[in-house]
Amino acid sequence: MNSYRLGLTIVLLGLIYCLILAAGNLFIYDYQKRALYADLERQQSTELNMLAELAQEGLLTQNYAFIEWFIKRWGSEYHKVVDLSLENNRGQVLFEYQRAVPARTLVLSSQRAINMYDGSYLVKINTDTAALQTHLDELLLQLLLVHP
Repeated sequence: MNSYRLGLTIVLLGLIYCLILAAGNLFIYDYQKRALYADLERQQSTELNMLAELAQEGLLTQNYAFIEWFIKRWGSEYHKVVDLSLENNRGQVLFEYQRAVPARTLVLSSQRAINMYDGSYLVKINTDTAALQTHLDELLLQLLLVHP
């Protein structure tokens, strides 16, 4: 009877240990996911502000060829961009870049308004989160291998 209780106690302690490890892994994964998405949102916001400033400068100087060139160049050089556009206040797309390959995962979207003397404009960007998701998948695999 004593050996039965000892065996049951060991099994219960093992289960509690596994539950604590699983909860810790979930906490680590969730924290990393939130931190990585927050970093991506900050990065996208910074880039969107820069793009909006450049678009505003091009609109002020009526250098539309520069705006078109920069939007297409930025989109094609920056692999995370799914699409990037500049719209007027009527929703008409003035300049746009769209990646040939659509996003496979969640897309992070942001926009920024530009107020000008002749109306307002909207710079929109959609960013692919595939690289971030791959990183999170690798983290999850590592956590499962280290602490099964």
